[in-house]
Amino acid sequence: ARNVSLEREFPAMITSPPYPNSANFYKMFAPENECIEYLRSKNIIDNYQIEEPSGISVSSSDDKGIFNPNNLISESVKTFLEQLANFEGNKKAKYAMKQYYIPFFAKYFFGIERIIKNISKMASKDFDGYFVVVNNTSRKFIVPVAENIMDVFSSLDFNAEIQDEFTRELSHFGGINPVVKGRKARHMEYTIKIWRS
Repeated sequence: ARNVSLEREFPAMITSPPYPNSANFYKMFAPENECIEYLRSKNIIDNYQIEEPSGISVSSSDDKGIFNPNNLISESVKTFLEQLANFEGNKKAKYAMKQYYIPFFAKYFFGIERIIKNISKMASKDFDGYFVVVNNTSRKFIVPVAENIMDVFSSLDFNAEIQDEFTRELSHFGGINPVVKGRKARHMEYTIKIWRS
């Protein structure tokens, strides 16, 4: 979606943004990967880069200059990254925030914004789209994926609105990190309508 180019405009789309978690990517998106492999086997698509999917960015100190938070479109994301930068915790937690979390999320949101800017160029004048989004949490802060999508589309002269009737709370017990194992994690799922009027 970051580099696709279509020969004609498209009027509708139903999708979900990539989840910002590399550990679970292949497990969570197995159906999509199977669909993509099928399309490749039939020579329907040939430019899909599974080696560089959005949402599973590995961050490093080298990313800080390239993915400068000030270059992001979304004010919601800028606020989120400021909250992470001002996180009150022990020395180890602050170091992890600076070296890993902030570069990771800045890179993740750059990918989302690049996708939206690219596909918006091919959306028809009567475009009607839906994004199903789950907002996760990181260090008690809500990761504003839904707000990011709405901010970017609005900046590109689209209408964006959360469909309240489809909003629901999700929860699960932590299983990867032994510190949070057995602790309930809560998330919110939103359906966002994007359209041109």
